[in-house]
Amino acid sequence: MKKVVTFISLLVVSFMPMAALAIDIPATTPPPGIRSFEGILGVMNTIIDWLFTALMVFAVIMIIYAAFSYLTAGGDEEKISKAHKTIVYAVVAIAVAFLSRGISFVVQQLLGQG
Repeated sequence: MKKVVTFISLLVVSFMPMAALAIDIPATTPPPGIRSFEGILGVMNTIIDWLFTALMVFAVIMIIYAAFSYLTAGGDEEKISKAHKTIVYAVVAIAVAFLSRGISFVVQQLLGQG
């Protein structure tokens, strides 16, 4: 139990700066509602930005968890295999996060809004 509490405490402390940097405070308040196509693109970009941030945070947490599992496996092949699969899933989450940004950029360029 002590190891779990220590692990969670380290996660919380290590992600505080990342959480502080993830906050995007707009300079002006946008008007309420969507009134044009640019407004729709703005909402899409906001959703993609939130998705990107969430996937990156999730991937980092999973990599740290997999490293912890790997270190505490003690040579057990099943635990090592589980840790390896967790790392693979975290890498897939990172790839999906970067693809979400790339697809957004491509769509905006095709529509002439970039």
